[in-house]
Amino acid sequence: MMHDETGFELVINGRFLSQRMTGVQRVAREFVGALDRRLVEGRYPGLRVRLVAQRDAVLAGPALRAIAVERVGGGSGHRWEQLALPGHVGAAALLCLGNSAPVLSLLGRRPVAVMLHDLAYRLFPGDYPLAYRLLHRAIDMVLLKRARPLVTVSAAERSVIGGLHPSAGPRILVAANGGFANDAPPAARWRPRRGDGAYGLYVGALSDRKNGAGIVQAAIDLARATGAGFKLAGPAAKAAHAIPEDVRTLIEFCGYVDDAALLDLYAGASFFLFPSFYEASGLPPVEAMTVGCPVIVSDIPVMRERCGDAALYCDPHDRHSILRACRDLIEQPALAERMSALGRAQAATFTWEKQVDRVIGAIAAEMRRDRAAG
Repeated sequence: MMHDETGFELVINGRFLSQRMTGVQRVAREFVGALDRRLVEGRYPGLRVRLVAQRDAVLAGPALRAIAVERVGGGSGHRWEQLALPGHVGAAALLCLGNSAPVLSLLGRRPVAVMLHDLAYRLFPGDYPLAYRLLHRAIDMVLLKRARPLVTVSAAERSVIGGLHPSAGPRILVAANGGFANDAPPAARWRPRRGDGAYGLYVGALSDRKNGAGIVQAAIDLARATGAGFKLAGPAAKAAHAIPEDVRTLIEFCGYVDDAALLDLYAGASFFLFPSFYEASGLPPVEAMTVGCPVIVSDIPVMRERCGDAALYCDPHDRHSILRACRDLIEQPALAERMSALGRAQAATFTWEKQVDRVIGAIAAEMRRDRAAG
């Protein structure tokens, strides 16, 4: 809890409200919703919050009750963020939740908190356009030196960022992502389909860093080995054309789905598969565990950090390791039930409100240091 009765004003960079929904935008929306709940509770005495967004911003989810929303013009995208947003911050601290921040604000006197989810564009450049990579390299040169606090979403990602930028590593604050939407218990519970209706599930993009080719191959291998189906929710790209004729009826590309449909997918799946090569945090495994769906994830540090003993681990580079874990959960009901119970308990340790408390506490400390310094 923040006990600074003098309080301060915080502006949230609302650019994420005008972007296509990916994990970064989902985290930002959940963070703002949790902060609003905290403010309604009176958790942060004296804190005043404005969410400044582009004119086309779409506010989805529960209505904000304590955070004021301002829509301002001045272009869109990076142009709006870099040129229009700084003029609406005033003497407030600025919080940027989406991997970038206005350089003018970073060079100013007031604290600019930045949530740097990852530097994936440095590790998997093929997943990102050249213009994106060049722009973020330029912004990061300032951001990594000037953001205060500089926040990321896992200890594993702090190590990655610190490895690429050693001077930034000691300053990085870890604030773990939450679990389910709005910190609310899901309406659905795990009741997997059996027999001919059994299926595995993947949620997300099929990019290189997420092992898209390995996920599609796992679906094919599983169908051929067991006759079980597989569903993939998210952008399918060209992957749908890679399914052989003999298993095409068993593998379904669902495209983007809303929260209600996603819940149904988790609740009916025999398991959730997430064999990513690299993640900063990974939201879908915890979503699946919240519902009770057993989870298979890559044996990489961030997944150990996120899932603990509540998941089966596979080698994402080894199709036989992936298939073996999938078959274990389909063919051993007692194991699946045990992993379901462990998953629900693990998921309960993550909340968006914990993330908010950590970040707001760090911003408040920066404001106190500024006042003490005169």
